[in-house]
Amino acid sequence: MQQCLPIVIRNSQYPGATITVVDNASTDGSAEFMSGHYPEIRFIQLSENTGYAGGYNEALKQCTEDYFVLLNSDAEPDEQWLSPLLELVARHPDLGAAQPHLIDYYKRNKFEYAGAAGGFIDKYGYPFCRGRIFGNVETNQGQYNNPIPIFWASGAALFIKREAWERATGLDLAFFAHMEEIDLCWRLQLMGYSIWSCPDSRVFHIGGATLSNQSPRKTFLNFRNNLLMLHKNLHPSEKSGRILVRKLLDGLAGVFFLLQGKWSHIPQIVKAHREFDRIKSQFPATTGAKTLAELNGSITQSIVIGYFTRGKKTWQQWQDPKPTYPMSVTNKKIAVIGLGYVGLPLTLAFAKKYSTIGFDVNSKRIAELNNGTDVTKEVNHNELVSAISNSFSLELTDDSSRIQNSDIYIVTVPTPVDQQKLPDLTFLLEATKMLGAMISPGNIIIYESTVYPGCTENDCVPILESTSGLKYNIDFFCGYSPERINPGDRVNTLTTIKKVTSGSNPEIAEIVDQLYSSIINAGTFKAKSIKVAEACKAIENAQRDVNISFVNELALIFDLMDIDTADVLEAAQTKWNFLHFKPGLVGGHCIGVDPYYLAYEAEKLGHKPQVILSGRKVNDNMAIFVANKLLKLMVSKSISINGSHVLILGLTFKENCTDIRNSKVFEVYDELIALGMIVDVFDPNANSEQVYNLHNIQPVTQLKTYDAILLTVAHDQFLNLNFNALKSNVNSVIFDLKSTLPRELVDARL
Repeated sequence: MQQCLPIVIRNSQYPGATITVVDNASTDGSAEFMSGHYPEIRFIQLSENTGYAGGYNEALKQCTEDYFVLLNSDAEPDEQWLSPLLELVARHPDLGAAQPHLIDYYKRNKFEYAGAAGGFIDKYGYPFCRGRIFGNVETNQGQYNNPIPIFWASGAALFIKREAWERATGLDLAFFAHMEEIDLCWRLQLMGYSIWSCPDSRVFHIGGATLSNQSPRKTFLNFRNNLLMLHKNLHPSEKSGRILVRKLLDGLAGVFFLLQGKWSHIPQIVKAHREFDRIKSQFPATTGAKTLAELNGSITQSIVIGYFTRGKKTWQQWQDPKPTYPMSVTNKKIAVIGLGYVGLPLTLAFAKKYSTIGFDVNSKRIAELNNGTDVTKEVNHNELVSAISNSFSLELTDDSSRIQNSDIYIVTVPTPVDQQKLPDLTFLLEATKMLGAMISPGNIIIYESTVYPGCTENDCVPILESTSGLKYNIDFFCGYSPERINPGDRVNTLTTIKKVTSGSNPEIAEIVDQLYSSIINAGTFKAKSIKVAEACKAIENAQRDVNISFVNELALIFDLMDIDTADVLEAAQTKWNFLHFKPGLVGGHCIGVDPYYLAYEAEKLGHKPQVILSGRKVNDNMAIFVANKLLKLMVSKSISINGSHVLILGLTFKENCTDIRNSKVFEVYDELIALGMIVDVFDPNANSEQVYNLHNIQPVTQLKTYDAILLTVAHDQFLNLNFNALKSNVNSVIFDLKSTLPRELVDARL
């Protein structure tokens, strides 16, 4: 404890977390040590040693937190170990208990015996772990880095809901020590709770602190408690036969001890059987419970036979059947879910080489596309009509049944943020549920939507598993290839931008890479993992956002100094390594959104990003600055503010595109309206119906004369306007946010 407690304290600084040390009537001076060195830590001293089970049962009666972590005194948690556990329970409301990955304290590249990457059980009640079967402990190579339901969580580091603990009435005192946590988890599953492995949380465990593996006393407790656990929890229909076989296998274990020369252990097996027969009547039989095979984390075979006669010594070797890999991308049917700015170009590109079906829930959108109209203007009329009429391999539909029986599903739905700037995964998770109900073995689901690192495997995969009944990386597989569409850009298009790809294992990563390589002329880059690809997408736009926030802040500073920012940037970019970014309103589906996804995940893990969020704050406040700057310009020319007529040129988030998502121009509009101005908005590229439906603003189609003109978006059409003809008088203000108009024409530039 002296060695590990300081690390526990340091790495458990989580809001609301309380550390409690429980002393099980020790005689080693622990109480004096705690009072002398850690008087601020809650200390519960029990009057007698009632073992692991009794000690925790008594101590937790005095604890009122919503969640408990039962942590051995010889365990050292990694940094940020609590956050992943709380995130896991938030994603799975039925979770009753969970276990961090247990890593060997001394050999930190190996799992630790007591629980490794989560506990399982065979048909005869032999417990084993993902990462440890009998004495074979695996090296941790990241092979078990996905969270999955397990059968039991190790008592060395057991995370459990207080509600589940109390409903199960804690640990069974009859067990004293050894297997009591397995019995508890079995009972929790019978109550409807799930038990999970949490790979993002790690605990380094020394092990062997209760009783040595060489202790005959431990042999007695293991054999007796295992039989007792089977008697308590097995379904009545399977109890007698399983226990009989188990006793026979215990006899073989006695022979094994004999051959090893461990004579003192053999009487303990006999004693365990006698003790079990004596006390089993004190434990009522289960009624109406599930069979062992119906519970998560159980296998229908014997690990004793498989381990000693077939050499199946790793958890991966027990995964049967083997993964049903699609051998290649040839002749595969592809379904693209979501036909917006990203999905439509992708669908048309795949349709040139594969049987492809594009799906969208928006029936109006599908009707327009089938008539050759793309309101996003990412695909022109002739290209769309040609693709639909000349291709036997393309279908666009709003009927989800049409995409069933596809081989590869690609999800390109929006992932915005809500009003609190938190990730809104509604569309993504709804699409995932839909796919979970239709996927079949061998299918690959590829996500392109922007997410935070870990979302695909932590949020989407469990939904796919639960709705399909299939196993991840056994029956179905996933990939992630972040979209890099730049709306309105006719040069950097889908096929001319290098594509990052990834897969849920090396074989699938190669298949996903081959798939995109077949349509991307610029080539592909295969990321090391899905998480890496997700993070790549997040930082691409976060980096740009931060850089723009820097020049936006410069614009604020130079405005106070009466210096033209564009002039400064023009001079500065003469240096070879100066990065040229322009100030402006930052919106859209990527730059104004992706940083919040990255920040959200970072904050869940206990780190508050300073640079990313400060950049977001600067960019989010630019609309207020623009409105106030226009106000000052008008006041300086003695223009009456209340009732003044103002024209905003441009509503989309950037020039020469139709995308109004997250456009900051609407915030400028609201600020000006609040000041009492009469504001017209004009944008020939924006969809007027969409603008009205989303913002209750009706764009004008005919221009008048105005007291002030605000150029917010540099559409090509605006460059040919006669701005002088739009001025109501010589004092009218022209404020050019994009620095594109002739300098002599404007009153100010951003």
